[in-house]
Amino acid sequence: MTVALIIQGRDVQPLRSGLSDVLKDVEIQVWPQLTNLDAIEFVVAWNCPENLLSQLPNLKAICSLGAGVDGILALKDLPQVPVCRIVEENLSKQMCDYVLAQILNFQYQFTTYNQQQSQSRWQERKATTVKSVALLGVGQLGHQVANDLLNRGFQISGWSNSPKPDRAYPCFHGDDGLTQVVSNADCVVSLLPATQHTDDLFNLRFFQQMQSHALFINVGRGNSVVEMDLLYALQHKVIHSACLDVFKTEPLPQQHPFWQQSNLVITPHIAAVTKQQNIIEQIASHYVNLQSGQRLSYIVDRNKGY
Repeated sequence: MTVALIIQGRDVQPLRSGLSDVLKDVEIQVWPQLTNLDAIEFVVAWNCPENLLSQLPNLKAICSLGAGVDGILALKDLPQVPVCRIVEENLSKQMCDYVLAQILNFQYQFTTYNQQQSQSRWQERKATTVKSVALLGVGQLGHQVANDLLNRGFQISGWSNSPKPDRAYPCFHGDDGLTQVVSNADCVVSLLPATQHTDDLFNLRFFQQMQSHALFINVGRGNSVVEMDLLYALQHKVIHSACLDVFKTEPLPQQHPFWQQSNLVITPHIAAVTKQQNIIEQIASHYVNLQSGQRLSYIVDRNKGY
C-alpha cells in the first residue's frame, strides 16, 4: 500500500522523513512527483488540487493534515472514501489558555497599555469586567474551553448546531438560540467549523445583536466572518473589540485594513497548534488501521462537515 502526501503551502519534507521512520517498508510519494497513481491507496492532504483524487483508482481513505476538513470536502471530485482528520488532546489546553489570555488582555486592557508605552504615555484606565461568556460551537474542543472558563468563575452559555442537553451550562441551538446567547454576553467566542451553515454567519446583523461593550473572539474558521462588516462594527463601536486567529485568506494580506484597526488583536493561526510528531503518529495509526481492515479514528461526517 502506497501513501501519497498531497500538500500545498507547507514544507512536506519533515513529514515525509518522519513517516518514513515510522512506516519503514511503506512507499511514500509526494505530490507533484506522483509516479504510480494506481498504487496509491492512502492520501494525506492539505490544499489538495481539484481533479487529482479522481485519478487515483485504488484510493481507500483520505486524511486531512489538520483538524479542519473544509478544503477536502469542498473538492468537486472527492471520492466516496472515508475522510479522517488529526485530533490532538493537547489542543484543548492550548485553546483554553489562548481564549483565557485574550479575555484577560481585554479585561485589563494590556493592548492599550502597550500602545501607550510606545508613546511614553502614563495613563491609568478602568478595567473592563467580563462575567458572561458565550461559546459558539461546543463540540469536543469548545466544550473543553467552556468547562475551563466555568471552573474559573465565568458564567457560560453555549450554542451549537444541534441540542446538547448533557452540558453543565445552558446550551442553545437554532437562530433564536443564537440571538439569545450572544445578546447577553460580555464576550462571544466562536469555535465553529467551516461548513455551508457557518459561511458569513458573523455579519453586521450578528454584531448588532451583541452588547456594545462586548469582545468577539474567533478561533474557529475564517469563513464565518464577513470581514468588512466586522471592520465597520469595530470602527463604529457596534462592539468594543475583537480578536481573530483565523481569516478568510491566510496569511492575512499586508494591505488588509485589519492591520490598522487598533481595537482588533490579530494572531497568525496559532491558538492551538498540533505538534509534528503527534501528526506523524496519528497518520501512521490511520495507515495501520486501514491496512489491517480496522475502522479509522476521527472519521468526518460529510453531512455535518466535521
